[in-house]
Amino acid sequence: MTASASRFRTPGFPHSKFLQHSDHDWKFNNAFQYTLADGDCSKSEFVVEESERLCRETQERTEKHKLQVERKFDQRIADVNYWRQEGDKSIAKLEDSLDKLAHLKIRLKKAAENCKDPILACKKAMMERDKRLGVDMVQDKPQMEIQKYHILLEDVLAIFEKTIQEIEDQMISDRAAKQRLLRDVTDKQAALEIDTHASSCRPENKPSKGFKFDPDLMTPEKVSLTMADWERTTRHNIEKAEREVKNSRDFTPRTEEMLSRTYNDLTQQRLRVINALKDRLKELCDAQKNLEQRQARVQKQILDMEDTILKLDQAMERKYPSIELASNRMEGRRQRPRHELCRDSVDVELEEEVRYLSLSLHQLRKQKSEAQEMLRKLDQTRLALQKDIEVKKNSIYIDQEHCLNTFSNVSHIHH
Repeated sequence: MTASASRFRTPGFPHSKFLQHSDHDWKFNNAFQYTLADGDCSKSEFVVEESERLCRETQERTEKHKLQVERKFDQRIADVNYWRQEGDKSIAKLEDSLDKLAHLKIRLKKAAENCKDPILACKKAMMERDKRLGVDMVQDKPQMEIQKYHILLEDVLAIFEKTIQEIEDQMISDRAAKQRLLRDVTDKQAALEIDTHASSCRPENKPSKGFKFDPDLMTPEKVSLTMADWERTTRHNIEKAEREVKNSRDFTPRTEEMLSRTYNDLTQQRLRVINALKDRLKELCDAQKNLEQRQARVQKQILDMEDTILKLDQAMERKYPSIELASNRMEGRRQRPRHELCRDSVDVELEEEVRYLSLSLHQLRKQKSEAQEMLRKLDQTRLALQKDIEVKKNSIYIDQEHCLNTFSNVSHIHH
């Protein structure tokens, strides 16, 4: 038994096994319990207050974050919607540019098609003019103007075909830009729908059954872009589209100017060809008229020459009886007897008559020979004139029927 326990024994009473603590222990224990309870209550009150504060703060922070998230959603939706609308505007511009380019392409194709008939006309005209004859086979002004016209048509056709190819290339670029924008606008529309749905969602009173937060959601996607990259990509697509729209628009004034210039050049050159052909036809007709006049004159000279030869023949025929008479007289007078066969004045006169008749016949024969030679030359000249007239008729027919009429039917349309 301890000393403290012995002090509480009451003399004369037997020791009780149930009286194990002293009054001091009892009081000490009560004080200890009071202190412990008061301390726990104080701590509990602090925990309650701290819990209430923490709940309040977390709620306020949650509400604040939710408001911030909603503002960020609104801002993001506005940004995405703005760039989507800008993409739609650029797509509309590209579609308008594609329509205009398609219209220009159709006009150029029609203009190129319109060049084919004049080219065939030039080839046909040059082929027909190769059928000219003789001296008319000349590199005259109509020939040079037709060749210039043909070269101009070939050059213009090449320009049209080159421009058509450039327009087709530009249309490919426009479609590529449009496709990029369509893909971007479609993605932004999908993002808008996702963000709009996410923005409209509100927290439920209780979490879904089986909900478990995925920590991997806190790790950004490896393929995700920064905001700067996102805006730069979107802006690049729109700027690329705007450049293509500008390039497309530049085709319109350039093509209009080219169509107007080529139309004027072709029309003027066609008129030059027609005027050159008309001038040449006038020259050919004048030449044919002059040739026919000279042919008529030569023909008259031929008739006169034939009449002259006939007259010369008749003149010679008239000389033969006289020379025959003189010859018979001279031969008869040589039968005179002896001394009567003298050279008298009759002999002298007969001889003179014979010499004169012989000289006359010689002169007439020479004149006839000259007349016959002249007749031959006149006939050659007539044939040459006739051949040249036929050449001129052939040239006139070619230039009139195969050239002038053909080019008169050629027309250029200001497409």
